[in-house]
Amino acid sequence: MPYRSVFDSYQPFADQKVLPWKETNATVEKIGGWRAYAKEAAEPVAQDPQAPAASPAPSAPTANPHANHGKH
Repeated sequence: MPYRSVFDSYQPFADQKVLPWKETNATVEKIGGWRAYAKEAAEPVAQDPQAPAASPAPSAPTANPHANHGKH
């Protein structure tokens, strides 16, 4: 397998073009306003089929670990 640096596809930060606020507001309104952004944020994230399965959550402690605090 040939070596491929993770930086091969690196794109440095570049400022975005600043647009007039009226034009920006019109664009947001055209795509559905804040509701479109809220809907997009609420959608589940697609999982990578090659990603490892999530490990199970650790079990809850059986005893209260803070039971004797303040009694030193």
